[in-house]
Amino acid sequence: TRRQNAAQPVLTKLEDMAAAEEDAWGERFDWKKSWYPMAVIQDLDPSKPTKLELLGHELVAWKAKDGEWRAFEDRCPHRNVPLSEGRVEADGTLMCSYHGWRFEGDGKISALPQAEEKDLERILSNPRACASVRPTRVQQGVLWVWGECSPDAALESALQEPILPEEASDPALEGRVSFGAWSHRDIPYGWEVAMENVTDPGHVDVAHHNIVSNRYEDPSPIKIDFVRKATNKGGFKFQIKKLQSEEVKEKKGTKGLTSTMDFRPPHAMHIKSGFPDGTSLTLLINFVPTKP
Repeated sequence: TRRQNAAQPVLTKLEDMAAAEEDAWGERFDWKKSWYPMAVIQDLDPSKPTKLELLGHELVAWKAKDGEWRAFEDRCPHRNVPLSEGRVEADGTLMCSYHGWRFEGDGKISALPQAEEKDLERILSNPRACASVRPTRVQQGVLWVWGECSPDAALESALQEPILPEEASDPALEGRVSFGAWSHRDIPYGWEVAMENVTDPGHVDVAHHNIVSNRYEDPSPIKIDFVRKATNKGGFKFQIKKLQSEEVKEKKGTKGLTSTMDFRPPHAMHIKSGFPDGTSLTLLINFVPTKP
């Protein structure tokens, strides 16, 4: 007898995968149309350009003559030389280190040493001679960069705010909140691994021994109650409840303590601990994917 093997159809095209994702989780999320926290301002040197990387694209951050931080695609439009290897000049322009082309904060070329005077105006007005500009803004001491430099990027970015916890964005809380210092680390593993790790509350008591817990005394069953169900655009939010007796909670000083995890795509995890006296502590972790 002949035997036939039945096989499930395999999605081979990215479009099919995206469509399947959209059916399962709602509206498709566009990674490029979002603000990303790329650098802590106090870590940047305004006297020289800084190389950044986002979603597989190399970028350069620098401070222009108007005092604003800018971000360009890290390539000179002339010969694709990295602008991050250039110089921030005394006149507040960014100079390419190869042929000395200079760029203003809006990406327009302002100097071209090799051009004759009769050709200069024509070249300076040519859009192809401009650097590719990403929308930027500085908020909460962080340089935020938009995920693309499309023709609509300026408008789309203006209609969207960076993702910050309510403690940093609610005017009603002004003067009632104190902020800690930012820290930044480049970690050589995937975005999905990092997100899976921080979303898993069960590892905390064991892996963070003697930092926030005791691995021999604190692990316990956990109940998760969703406050906001998972969707592609909305992320998810859930409350964590440790299934411990009131006697144990009293002994450990955790009675009345609440813990909530709030993920907002594409990068922000807000972990909020609420205390019986009405105060709270929010840990904001941003996972920014540099490469695919």
